[in-house]
Amino acid sequence: MDDRIKTLRAEARKKLDEAAKILSGEDVSDELAAQASALQMSAKETIDRADQLMKVYDLGASIPIEREGDPKEAGWEGAVSKEEAEALKKAKAKKAAAFDGFGEFVKAVAMAAKGRGTDKRLKFATKDMAEGAMATGGALVPPEFLQELLKYDGQSNIVRPRARVIPMAGRSLSMPAIDHAVHAVAGKSNFYGGVLTFWIEEAGEKTIEDITFDKIELVLHKLCGYTRVSDELMEDSNPTIAAVISMMFGDAIEWKEDYAYLQGNGVGQPLGVVGAIGTFTQVRVAAGNFGYVDAVNMLTHFLPVKGGVWVMSRSVMPELFTLVDAGNNYIWHPANGVVGAAGFAPSTLLGYPVLFTEKTPVLGTTGDVLLCDFSQYLIGDGSTTTLESSIHERFRYDQTSFRLVKRVDGQEWCKAPILLADGATQVSPFVELDAATA
Repeated sequence: MDDRIKTLRAEARKKLDEAAKILSGEDVSDELAAQASALQMSAKETIDRADQLMKVYDLGASIPIEREGDPKEAGWEGAVSKEEAEALKKAKAKKAAAFDGFGEFVKAVAMAAKGRGTDKRLKFATKDMAEGAMATGGALVPPEFLQELLKYDGQSNIVRPRARVIPMAGRSLSMPAIDHAVHAVAGKSNFYGGVLTFWIEEAGEKTIEDITFDKIELVLHKLCGYTRVSDELMEDSNPTIAAVISMMFGDAIEWKEDYAYLQGNGVGQPLGVVGAIGTFTQVRVAAGNFGYVDAVNMLTHFLPVKGGVWVMSRSVMPELFTLVDAGNNYIWHPANGVVGAAGFAPSTLLGYPVLFTEKTPVLGTTGDVLLCDFSQYLIGDGSTTTLESSIHERFRYDQTSFRLVKRVDGQEWCKAPILLADGATQVSPFVELDAATA
């Protein structure tokens, strides 16, 4: 029963998201506006069906059935045991303590900020549950709504879907890491953090060396998102306000977070890959260019653990399409065997996927091209995300302000590139192309 209701609500949400996407465009024609209106009407009908179905289920479950000598609580599908009745009561109590949807939660936060009463289902970042709690800590976003609010995926988000995400209960967390910079000499591998191997004669003395550990410390930083919503929209349906808040907050928070994982300076924010001490910096062949030899040189120093991906500024795209070999022949051809420029661009370079983004520096700048295995990047996730609301700032304009606060940190899980046993070659899970030339 619950699965069908969830399916209907998910269908309605999808339609509302499509409508919101259409209306958020810069040029909305009459045809597109009509299409968005039709989607809204269809979503409302789907929501009404889900609500009606819920009422039917609730009505049927409220009908008691008594059996001779042993009255038992029962639903419309027949009598239940005492254990089942107790489980049913707990489920009802849990449902009563939860919000029906993200939109209802957002409205409850706004009502608390306006002094119209604090919903008992709200939980705050502080222990103060009085009317003024909104000003001191904000309401905790229920876990079931976080996935709806922050839709991380591998297209718009580069690092998080591929990184090691670690839940953090406290503000800081120390992660153990093997110290690879132990033996900078040929013939001894640095991959094993101080564990050395020797050939010895029978009964000969064994040489022992302890593993040398280092540590990576994650410290949560506060990432805030701010927006304003009209009071008219606040009075609209729960799904509508939920779609708007999710769209406005989700994309902005995700973009800022992803940018920091790539270019953050580590001061009050995550430490990004570009310029980090664990990133190997490959000298560029020709200033302001990216060529085939640059790609090969970067691959030479790349150490994949669970795969890899190229991350490039969109300004590098012309360089990639015009890559040539020693005979001056174009080598990055359209995929699927299509001749000429009619086919789609290749999706890989030297075996690794290529992602274009605005989150890396412009062509000719250090970090415009990256080759990374983000499984070796650590992300610390704070245990709470809060939503705060205020009516005071834009009271004259009939607008309600919202602020989302999320706590995260991130940095590479390596302190330096690793020197190979040849005593000369360095490798790392993170390689960047330098602005400088040889």
